[in-house]
Amino acid sequence: MFLVLLLSFALVVVVAGDDHAKCYSDASIMTVFTIEGEDLMDAVDESEKAWQKSSVAECGEGNVCFQYDVNVTADARESETAVETAPGVMKFTTQGCMPEGTTDSDELRQGICAIWEQELVNSLEADPESAGMFINVAAECGEVVACGESCVSKEHSGAAGLQAQLSLALLTTFIYLLF
Repeated sequence: MFLVLLLSFALVVVVAGDDHAKCYSDASIMTVFTIEGEDLMDAVDESEKAWQKSSVAECGEGNVCFQYDVNVTADARESETAVETAPGVMKFTTQGCMPEGTTDSDELRQGICAIWEQELVNSLEADPESAGMFINVAAECGEVVACGESCVSKEHSGAAGLQAQLSLALLTTFIYLLF
């Protein structure tokens, strides 16, 4: 019986000691897609509009999960040779792990935004359906914020499973103490 008590306390320590931040690692979701004010979110794949459990990762020691918004504007045209354009807007929310204390750097935000802009241009040009259709692409990044425990939803974080393990450990300990 003493072994059961010891194992129960060990489980409580393991569960309670899991304090690394969890994050949708290097992932983003699209929250807005319009051209000339027309909402085109219905055309966006569902997997691009919701966080995916498969992208959840633990941030390493000394790292935190950060989140920021990216607002992208571009001029959209009907074909590569079309002269007339219509204003397009895409908005994303993105997350990733990074060292504590670096989330408030303007240089970091500008660097991240420049990468976003270039990668988006590359992606649009690589896709046969959108190549040449978007010009004057510009990205603006919002404030980089450490989001703590609110980064990952409970259904994706495994927090419910940890709570169940903790409850089981406490219940086992209680039963041991009764008998």
